[in-house]
Amino acid sequence: MLEERIKLEGDADVVAAWRSGLALGRRLGFEPFKQACLSGAILELSRNVVETGGGGCCVISHESDPRSLRARVVIKGAGQDLLNSAKQKLNADVNIGPSLPAVKLRQVVESCDLGQEADGARVSLTIHQARAAGRAPWREAAGSRGRR
Repeated sequence: MLEERIKLEGDADVVAAWRSGLALGRRLGFEPFKQACLSGAILELSRNVVETGGGGCCVISHESDPRSLRARVVIKGAGQDLLNSAKQKLNADVNIGPSLPAVKLRQVVESCDLGQEADGARVSLTIHQARAAGRAPWREAAGSRGRR
């Protein structure tokens, strides 16, 4: 299992976590929309850790199986602010990228676990995409639009 750990202490770290999430989504074979959802969730939650000043870390890994591509994100930070922010982000429209519609994270995550730990708070998200046999259905749908 591939795992990457990024310390979250400043804006550059937030960008590094976002890039790592996007790269993992590409490596796993996520469709572009799911890549954006994964990296958008990482960006929003990591930014909150840095903005609240306590610092923390982002751990990105994959838990794919024969039926699903699956990415797991664990964000750790100091205090209750991370948990409150995560709850708000799950239910609010989040901008996941240019030319893409805003989404509610709860609509695109497979699972979410919020918890308090001895050294702070933890948010674990899993984002998945079913593996397609042969060509991916999203490519077929995109390729057939506008052609006659």
